[in-house]
Amino acid sequence: MGKDKKKRAKKAEKASEKKGKSKSGKSKSVPKSFPGESVENGFSAAPIQHTHPKKASSRHTSDASAQEMLAIFQALSDENRLKIMTLLANGELSTPELLESIDVVQSTMSHHMKALSEAGLVQSRRVGKRSCYRVRKDTLERMASYFQLLCGE
Repeated sequence: MGKDKKKRAKKAEKASEKKGKSKSGKSKSVPKSFPGESVENGFSAAPIQHTHPKKASSRHTSDASAQEMLAIFQALSDENRLKIMTLLANGELSTPELLESIDVVQSTMSHHMKALSEAGLVQSRRVGKRSCYRVRKDTLERMASYFQLLCGE
């Protein structure tokens, strides 16, 4: 066996040993999970189950609402996307009109608009070869309701 083959074989052997053992050579302890749950980084991926049916259904609704809000806030976490939302608050605009106001290239604008659309914040329609965008008021109303819920109103 040549030097290179020996090095590769030794490297592969070390890598496979590392997967199942710690530096001290002992097997790594893997957190146990209940049947049907997956454990990743020591945290259970399965949701907590409530026994009371009313509480479980309201929990499910609030989880869905929280997931929707998470997607919205992630979409709004970019400065340019916030600028786009501010521009669209004044009415419908086409991609070229948005590009005049925000200093990005067309492909970047397309990426931003996709993120805002997937989060449900904007709606688009085709006018000839152009796409025109407007704010989805229903999503903003759900956001307002979510903040009212957080404030206890």
